[in-house]
Amino acid sequence: MKTTLFVLIASAATFSAQTTITKAFNDPVIGETVNNVNVNGTVDNSATGNNATFSNTSLTQGSASVTTYSAPTASEISTFPGTTIKMVGAGNTVYYKQTAAKL
Repeated sequence: MKTTLFVLIASAATFSAQTTITKAFNDPVIGETVNNVNVNGTVDNSATGNNATFSNTSLTQGSASVTTYSAPTASEISTFPGTTIKMVGAGNTVYYKQTAAKL
């Protein structure tokens, strides 16, 4: 009985554990596409103090904003040495250098 109870308690603790968020978990990957949505209106985060409530009911969903990640070309790498990943979205291109510790 004690063993069964221990297994049940240990299982509950294990299954309710949260994911450890790491750099690798959040870094973009070549070939990934991110679909964001722009917001219409102004975000109001002016409430302060304990138990503050933010009311942004006037915000509406705007247009979609697609961002893609790809490998930089040889020309882009020669212009931006060290570049390992390219992000293109909303008319902008950003070049990143990924290492084991930083993006």
